[in-house]
Amino acid sequence: MYAPREIARRPLFYPLCLLIIGILAWDHWILPNKKSLPLPDKPAEYEGVIVENPDVSGEKTKAAGPLQKAGGQAPTKWSEWTFKQSANFLAKRVEVAEKKTKLTVKKRAEDGREAKVLLTLIDTAMPFRRGDWIRFHTRLKEPVSYKNPGGFNYARYLRRKGILATGFIRTPKDISAIEPVEPAQPARLSALEYRMDALKTKTKEHLVSLAGTRSAGILVALLWGDESLLDFETENLFRNHGINHLLVISGLHFATLAFLIFHLFMATARLFPRLLLSFPMRKIASGATMVPLTLYVLFCEPNPSITRAYIAIVAYLAAMILNRSRDLLNVVFLAAFIILLTRPSDLFDLSFQLSFGAVLCLALILPVLSDFFAQKPDDKKKNLLRQITSWFGELILINAAVFIGLTPILVYYFHRMTPDSFIMNLWAVPLFELVIVPIGLVSLVLEIFAPGAASFLFAFDTRLIDAALRILQKADSLFGTPLLVFPPRGWELMLYFFLLFTFVLGVRPRFRKITALAVAAVFLVDGGFRLHQVYGADRFRITQIDVGEGDSLLVESPGPKRVLIDGGGSPFFDLGENVLIPFLLYERIPRLDAVVVTHADTDHYLGLQKVLESYRVGELWWNGVLDDNPAYRHLLETAGEKGIKIVEMSRGMQFSLSAEDRWEVLSPDPEDKITAKDNNRSVVLRLTVRGWTALFTGDLESWGEFKLLRSMIGASANTSWRTPLRSDYLKVGHHGSRTSSSEDFLKAVLPRVATVGVGAGNRFRHPSREVVRRFESLHIPMYRTDRDGAIQVNFDGSEIQVKTYNKQKGSF
Repeated sequence: MYAPREIARRPLFYPLCLLIIGILAWDHWILPNKKSLPLPDKPAEYEGVIVENPDVSGEKTKAAGPLQKAGGQAPTKWSEWTFKQSANFLAKRVEVAEKKTKLTVKKRAEDGREAKVLLTLIDTAMPFRRGDWIRFHTRLKEPVSYKNPGGFNYARYLRRKGILATGFIRTPKDISAIEPVEPAQPARLSALEYRMDALKTKTKEHLVSLAGTRSAGILVALLWGDESLLDFETENLFRNHGINHLLVISGLHFATLAFLIFHLFMATARLFPRLLLSFPMRKIASGATMVPLTLYVLFCEPNPSITRAYIAIVAYLAAMILNRSRDLLNVVFLAAFIILLTRPSDLFDLSFQLSFGAVLCLALILPVLSDFFAQKPDDKKKNLLRQITSWFGELILINAAVFIGLTPILVYYFHRMTPDSFIMNLWAVPLFELVIVPIGLVSLVLEIFAPGAASFLFAFDTRLIDAALRILQKADSLFGTPLLVFPPRGWELMLYFFLLFTFVLGVRPRFRKITALAVAAVFLVDGGFRLHQVYGADRFRITQIDVGEGDSLLVESPGPKRVLIDGGGSPFFDLGENVLIPFLLYERIPRLDAVVVTHADTDHYLGLQKVLESYRVGELWWNGVLDDNPAYRHLLETAGEKGIKIVEMSRGMQFSLSAEDRWEVLSPDPEDKITAKDNNRSVVLRLTVRGWTALFTGDLESWGEFKLLRSMIGASANTSWRTPLRSDYLKVGHHGSRTSSSEDFLKAVLPRVATVGVGAGNRFRHPSREVVRRFESLHIPMYRTDRDGAIQVNFDGSEIQVKTYNKQKGSF
């Protein structure tokens, strides 16, 4: 057990703390004010070279390379990453991919400032590889993210990596492979890199023919970090059981490899006793081990986690050579200091936090657990570690230490708990890290010299993987999907670790007791407050969730009752998994009494698929019009499979979810379901709570608005008095397009506040200037998600309070 003073006495403790504080200050004050790129309004053509092999994740493929505008000249010194200016655009570094491909473009401005651009390719299956020149045509835009409480700030994530613009390529004709700009220039890849790429391609094809794509994809990901063959089903299977960390190259890979190589050198030296007497063989073996480790790093796909693992192992070996302390904390501090000094943005990388967090768990928590179980004063009680094998007992304690230290972080980021992760890690980690990976590495070396022997070992390795997959599939049927969990707030997470450190560090017992009581009291009060919010909230609140160019609204009424109206949707991004569920969990929403699908436009319902699969939902309300889109049919099938009551909405229906609310269906009527266009078949709802009225219009257009006016007010509407449509809140129809929000309709509703869901820089230019002017002329405040982020409208007593996620207007 370390005392706090012992940790602080480590030479790099204070420098590392100062470096972390500096990075946090840079991220908080300097990064948000970093200048954006001057981007053109129109698409342009670019050329570049791919410098990283495509990296596929699910249906996403990534590759990287420098880019410049077409007609420009290539960099004169590729290895030095120097770039020349061409016209009004400058040299860039690009990241490209198949199907859904990510391009990272590095750009040097006149003032010497560098930036990157991320480009996404859609449905492009060209066989790109590192070293290929490409030409593509796109429009670059500033990166945006979905601005919701509890959401992932993608734009900030990109800015940390220096990426200040994004672009899309939607058709294969907009990208093509071309001849290098300078044919006489030497290959962008060295001879060693080309040979390594050739070996990886050959081995990948060999494994696919030998064992099939699935097992081959897992082994390829394990051996050199190439995830191009991994399918979504496999990744999801490993994730559901808390062992997805095994699909990436980790520090344990390098530790195992270094251990084997080091002891191979020492075993060889023992064959010649004079060498052991004449030379410091342990130091020589440590230095010799660095050589194959370095070659292995060059062979692996470029990845920050691989770099971190390599630095940590090399730091340990260097300490052996220099007769320095090999204390685990010293090695961790040194590795972290080097990484953060060279790549400050890694501090915010989850893999960085988990990898170093796992090592700290072994350094700080594991000794405490070992002492607790290994030292029992009562001889009559059998020692736990002696009841089972010592090795297996240590493995249990290692998993327990990591579980205690990292589970809160995983819940914070992923909002899920895997009930069987502890059990699965007990057998999966030794199998993959100590058996499958070493055999695979030996097979990889034999692939060069003895392909026949490599085939035999590869076949054995892939059969072990197949056996592991069968176990996981069986566990899938036993344990089901991971449990959704309310994520802790940032301060709750810090308080947990503060309490944990008081128990694992050598602090005074009295201070430990006082701290435990104080933290328990805080958590008790906080828990009571959260429970009241979840089950006893007595409020009327509407939140327009930022889902880009789409609609999604959470309606909370007394009861408490919660209704989710629409869920946004994108064919390229799962909004349900990545936006809606994190928002609902952050807001402590345990279940949804109803989910509404206003109509069959993908930007309104695609995000609901994951919500229905993962969340407890009471009812599904829809317009009763079945669309031919398979995704829409699948949504309804999922509702039926989950036992969710499906209710068809028609004009004239009225019902209540609690004693204080009244829902009215204003549209569509049976005729509209047959004759009207899709947008005008939207479910239009009006909610009344404690005298407040809210109107939700879906994608209703002017034709539907006119019909609604005529049916409720009369053909010659007199809007000078309080009409039956008058509402305090309006969800603007069809994202504020010029075909909606007619002047007569707005005069009839005359809301005190309105919100509209639109995507930043959307190609439809929503909301239209025409509609914006109508709202301004009627003095109706209109909030929009592209500028304000999530918009929260609170109906409190006699006041309406509007809060937005955008900090300039007040966050919530």
